[in-house]
Amino acid sequence: MEHLIFKRTRIPDPEHPGKTIPWADAEEPIGFVEPMTLWLGFDHDSVPFGDFETYPERSGYNTKHLWNGYLGRCHESFETLQDIEKGRRVAAFLQSWLSLGLVESVRSRKINTQYLTRQHTDGQTYINTRNLTFGLYLKVLVIQGSELDSALRKGQSISNTIEVINRWITRFTHWSHPRFRQALDRAFPGFMDLIDDFTPSVVRLGEAVDYTRAYALSNRHGTIVATWDLPINPHDARSNKLKSLGWCPFQIQFAERTLNNSTLDWMCAVNFSQKEAGHEACTKKACARSDIDNKTYKQSHCCEHARCNKVKLDLDEIREIIDQGGYPVLSMEIEEGNVKFATKACSSAKPINYIALSHVWADGIGGEAEYGLNRCQVERVHKLCRSYNPNGNGWFWLDSLCIPSKNVGEETYMKSLVSIRDVYINATTVLVLDKRIGDCYQSAPEEILFANIYMSAWMQRMWAYEEAVLAKRLVFVLKDGFYTHERRHATMGNTVRIVWENLAVHLDRLRLQHRLTIGHIYQGFRFRLTNVPGEEFLSVSGMLNLDTSSLVNFKGEERVKRFWLLLGDVPDNLPLSTAPKLTDVGFRWAPKTMMCPSRSKINTDPRGPTSRCTPDGLVGRYLTIELDKTLSGSADTPGCLFHVWMDDQPKNEDIQHPWQEAALLRIHGPWPEVPATHEFDMLYLTIDDGERLSQGEWIPGAAALQTSNVSSDSSSSRCIRHVTRVLIEKLRVGEMTHRNATIMYRGADDLALDAQGISRVEEVCIV
Repeated sequence: MEHLIFKRTRIPDPEHPGKTIPWADAEEPIGFVEPMTLWLGFDHDSVPFGDFETYPERSGYNTKHLWNGYLGRCHESFETLQDIEKGRRVAAFLQSWLSLGLVESVRSRKINTQYLTRQHTDGQTYINTRNLTFGLYLKVLVIQGSELDSALRKGQSISNTIEVINRWITRFTHWSHPRFRQALDRAFPGFMDLIDDFTPSVVRLGEAVDYTRAYALSNRHGTIVATWDLPINPHDARSNKLKSLGWCPFQIQFAERTLNNSTLDWMCAVNFSQKEAGHEACTKKACARSDIDNKTYKQSHCCEHARCNKVKLDLDEIREIIDQGGYPVLSMEIEEGNVKFATKACSSAKPINYIALSHVWADGIGGEAEYGLNRCQVERVHKLCRSYNPNGNGWFWLDSLCIPSKNVGEETYMKSLVSIRDVYINATTVLVLDKRIGDCYQSAPEEILFANIYMSAWMQRMWAYEEAVLAKRLVFVLKDGFYTHERRHATMGNTVRIVWENLAVHLDRLRLQHRLTIGHIYQGFRFRLTNVPGEEFLSVSGMLNLDTSSLVNFKGEERVKRFWLLLGDVPDNLPLSTAPKLTDVGFRWAPKTMMCPSRSKINTDPRGPTSRCTPDGLVGRYLTIELDKTLSGSADTPGCLFHVWMDDQPKNEDIQHPWQEAALLRIHGPWPEVPATHEFDMLYLTIDDGERLSQGEWIPGAAALQTSNVSSDSSSSRCIRHVTRVLIEKLRVGEMTHRNATIMYRGADDLALDAQGISRVEEVCIV
């Protein structure tokens, strides 16, 4: 944990209060940071130096047995040991291999145990990562000082090591499932408790190394940073810590599914709290604090007595501007002591300088235009605009004043929604007003400021995303001034600024105006909320600069279908998202909303593989697996799993490894409760995922049914009916050949194959 708190510059001088010294000059630059991880005592120093992959062999351990849960066969010295001691020694070995073995691999030299451990005052030895920044910095210098080919090889070597560790952490996570953990607890008491204790520290170390690799290669080639799971117990312990800090279920799930483990652990370490008020009715699916009921909504006051009058507009003038194809902007005027609005028409053809406001209604300045806005809030908005731009003209746009409600006229209201793209693109600046962000000071470290922005109510609202990505200049209102998003001052050193990088990359995604794709929007919308779900695809259409006006006359699923047809080409992995799908024939693959909590991602590269949306279905090239029988998936399916045997496949010029050799696939799906079933006789997945699938990994796919439908758009396409998203695992060869049951596998003698499959790459029409 220490590398997440390590400051880059200076620390308080313990001998001279009020003064600081370089942290490198201090005898004890930083103590232990909770939670501490006990060092289990493996004799790492006696293991000869070598490659990461051969560390187990040099230590006398057989990882093939270990992978399958045969802890008793992992080491030749285990025959006379009790099971509890076997488990303890295996856990100690795994901790050493996955931590010190990783650091040795990165540094390319022998590292002693003391490099990554320290003795506490309680007499115990714990993992301590205060030295990590030095070792990683040296590796950065080596990589950045190398020729391109050499630098890429060094980066790939680190990536390969991280991939191995990541698979083991995923294995630990699978072991932690009650079905498997019970067997391990019976066989090797205490083993999984030790795995739970040290795994978070290994994950943080792996993330630090992975981000360092990405940083070292940032100016040469883009790199992909791994994502990590956690076993159930440490995951739940951290969730409970966040809950104790006032986080609601939605906020916890949002953070867990979008931030890395290091950032979450850092938030726990610095006690990053949430205000509990308003979260009493929250669920994992929605945060109730920002859920507004128009019938009971009341604007807030910022004046001392909260009794000021409302300032109202000339609604006829507003409506006339909108009906003529423009949008209104406002400024505050004072006439004989009374506050009133001046109104001006604006459009892309006749732009003027103005500031657009972005906010959440829950903070108190929402409402419907016909009712106006409290005078104190009008004066506040005017003061903010003048303070940000003293030489400006004071014109501003605020949705609660400039968008008449449907009560004024539905056509006018819809025209206002269509014009929102122009409003935010043409604004000189977008000012963000949010209570949580507004409590921050300019002097706050950027990690803290970024965390407050990311966990704000503003980041949860649907329309706020469009307002941010379209802005020329995005500025956040703070307690004592303003923060412009482009500023960059990380507190941590470049080699370990994992928290800063993780939060910054999410905020950077708000500035993708000229590179925005449907994949970016899907990723940004997963945890967004709205009180008007029917307007979702009007917002998405506006961001992508489609013909939004062609959608306003349609409602419900018909509007969504029209949107996908309007978009045309979509990422080929869109059908594999976990988003709920439309029900009409030809569109069962299509998300009916992108606002659903999910970890699944859609390709964001505009040059990536795509499929074509047609009225008949989605036409594209996929890797298909045709089964020799129809399977029926239900909640009664044992383990919710099907096993499909793939014989040696015919040579296929379109795709190489891993589909040329025999393989056993394990299929896991969200099967419905009986008596309902999901029948399928095919699987399909993207070609890229098929090529990347290696033994022991899961990838997303979909179950499908062959149909007799004919695609008029592409007569050569075979039509298949999308059934549901599934996960596909390719079992390891060593695991397949075990006749007896292992912790994770029933054993070849007991396994009943559900079907045989033949793979090929083909164009299909998904209906």
